[in-house]
Amino acid sequence: MISLIFHSNKFSEFIVVTIICLSILQPTKPTTTGNFSTDMHSNFCTIFSVSLDNKIFFGNNEDYRFQPETSFISFIPPQTIPNFRNLPSFNATLTIYGNVVVGSIIQQNDQVLFSPQGGMNDQGLCFDANSIPKQTLNDKNGDWNPMNAHSDILWYCQTVEDVIAWYKSHPVMYSPWNGQWNYVDASGAGVVVTATNGELVFIEKNASYLISTNFNLAEPSSHYFDYPCWRYDKATELLAEIDNESDLTVQACRDVLDATHFEPDLFNDLHTMYSTIYDPIQKKIYLYFLHNFDEVVVFDLEEEYNKVNEIDNNHSFHLTLNDNSYLMKSFFNKTKLNVLTLNKQTTFIIIFGTSSILIFAVVIYRKKKK
Repeated sequence: MISLIFHSNKFSEFIVVTIICLSILQPTKPTTTGNFSTDMHSNFCTIFSVSLDNKIFFGNNEDYRFQPETSFISFIPPQTIPNFRNLPSFNATLTIYGNVVVGSIIQQNDQVLFSPQGGMNDQGLCFDANSIPKQTLNDKNGDWNPMNAHSDILWYCQTVEDVIAWYKSHPVMYSPWNGQWNYVDASGAGVVVTATNGELVFIEKNASYLISTNFNLAEPSSHYFDYPCWRYDKATELLAEIDNESDLTVQACRDVLDATHFEPDLFNDLHTMYSTIYDPIQKKIYLYFLHNFDEVVVFDLEEEYNKVNEIDNNHSFHLTLNDNSYLMKSFFNKTKLNVLTLNKQTTFIIIFGTSSILIFAVVIYRKKKK
């Protein structure tokens, strides 16, 4: 076969095609064929809330291009803190609800930033956010950024009704509005806050579940990846099958997250860094790392509060809060992280090695031909 290729003067084309084919054959297969956004730092999450009778769960896949080693979880007990927001009233204080937040530590302009992406407070209010294409709001006088929802809303709100009232009474920054925020409370009420035509839109939960991915629920033509969204459709399919309280379990929610996660390959770093399932009634957090849904760490919010030492706070990423913060990787088997790195290195070696052999064969062939 090789000799036929030589004699047909298609050897160069053969090399190119071979390299392309090898690059496609990755050890870790991506779980999507959708088109990626050009925004390399967007979070492409699958978020859902589901409730039946006395059971409520809130699930999220955090899909990022950041390094998984930077993922953290923080436990912040209820406390009174200095009110730095009302300067110059340095002596004022704030009393906040306790909460847990998850997110990433990112490096930006030589600064290390603590970036919470989702969480739950001790009132059972949960939130997380999806990236969507930018919207511009009509009100250009807003000064509140929904990226502060991890503090403002978790610190002060108890219910979805409180959340809606907060947004309506705190004009948000008009640009860029590039996300939709998904909330659920301990009653099972849920809402997705998004925007279209210059105005905020509140899409309230009117069934047993509410799902958001990376298309604007108020304007589906505005989306990342393909639309219809296969993750949204798959989550809908699985959640629709849960029609009684006995079927609504952590395992069922885990299956939704497993079916909608991302895995990286050599040319794309987008992957599900971690996944969370919150139980707003029992105040429990189920944490999965690096799309390994066979290993879970369960946290009880009250138990974690009791571990926070008011004097020795060396684990904290905060300056003003009394909390304990941990890197997620410290709770999990390191094998998965090492395998992901090894897969990418091995794939590169295979492609580079095969290409070198082909180039060497060309050189030998041309020398013999002369």
